[in-house]
Amino acid sequence: AIDKVPPTGKLVFTMSRLEGKTYEEIAQKLSISRNTVKEHIVLGLNFIRTYIHTHGDLLRLFISTYLFCS
Repeated sequence: AIDKVPPTGKLVFTMSRLEGKTYEEIAQKLSISRNTVKEHIVLGLNFIRTYIHTHGDLLRLFISTYLFCS
């Protein structure tokens, strides 16, 4: 789902959630405000929630297949 998020949002989300960087670190590195970082995180989380809600059956099928076939 994160691959469907626009590039800057994806970068901010990845830096925050996968790399563990703080909003302040991300803001400094990307030369954007801390509030802009927060907005990107909120939009990314909302997008992922919506994606999972609308594609939940496919996600459950993928997880089930992965668990039972590995």
